[in-house]
Amino acid sequence: MTKFLYGGKRLFFIGLLFFIGMGCTDENAVMQNNLNQMQADLEQRIKQLESIQQRFSKIDPIEKGDFLHEVYFNLKKGITEKERADFINTLSELKTIDEAKGTQIGIPKDTGDKRIRRDYDLVLHMSFNNFEDYKTYQNHETHLSVKKKIGNLLAGPPFVYDYEIK
Repeated sequence: MTKFLYGGKRLFFIGLLFFIGMGCTDENAVMQNNLNQMQADLEQRIKQLESIQQRFSKIDPIEKGDFLHEVYFNLKKGITEKERADFINTLSELKTIDEAKGTQIGIPKDTGDKRIRRDYDLVLHMSFNNFEDYKTYQNHETHLSVKKKIGNLLAGPPFVYDYEIK
């Protein structure tokens, strides 16, 4: 009889462990699903951070001694939206010149500030490591080509501001 009780207890504990084990399996599956979701969320956030890092890596910081070049354009009256878009696309070709960094093309924004000048249609902003790089840019074949391509859309000569960061 003792063997039977011992065997019965043993069978009871095996059953209990199996029952607990089954419960743990369900709990483990839930934990595994949670872990998988957290891992997917983490991978998504890493992709977002990499995208942000890539955008920031394209921004050239302006430093003391850099030479800045700003050109304010007025376009002829009555040009079409396609001609305006072509003008901007042509200006974008200047971004391919190695010496030019931080090249940006902007359109005036009405901020409500009465002091802001609104007598231009587009602005080109560029920076150069130094004045020598700027002179190289001035004679670069892409720059000269862009000037020829956009000249017929200009209302007059652009305003140019050049300065060095102190």
